[in-house]
Amino acid sequence: MEERLTRIEDMLSKIIKMVGNMHEDQTSMKQDITSIKSEQTSMKQDIATIKSDQTSMKQDIATIKSDQTSMKQDIASIKSEQTLMKQDIATIKNEQKSMKEEQSAMRLELSEMRYENEKHYEEIIAKFDSLEADHEHTWEKTVRNEREIAKMRNQLDL
Repeated sequence: MEERLTRIEDMLSKIIKMVGNMHEDQTSMKQDITSIKSEQTSMKQDIATIKSDQTSMKQDIATIKSDQTSMKQDIASIKSEQTLMKQDIATIKNEQKSMKEEQSAMRLELSEMRYENEKHYEEIIAKFDSLEADHEHTWEKTVRNEREIAKMRNQLDL
């Protein structure tokens, strides 16, 4: 019986140790569960933050897409204006070329007019010179005739 008792005591001691170990394991598990729950809560907060960040990023992407569309429209508008400006420049160049041609024609015409004016001027000067010579000749004759008339009067008055 003593042997039985010793055995029972050994068994009880083993059972108590097992219960103690189980209790320690259970306490450790509770601590682990509490830690896991804390980590899970922290993860839920992190997930909520990530979802919030993701929503914010989606809004930012939508804004970027909107801005990109606006920029594409602006670029298309600028290209259209640039095309119009190129057409305007081509028109201006054509007008400028035409004006240069007209200017060259006018210079040629002006040069011809100057030549004709110079020619007419020389003709008029030649006529004036001729008129002046005629005028002097007429005055000389008039003076000579007046002298002769005066001499004749003097002769007749005598």
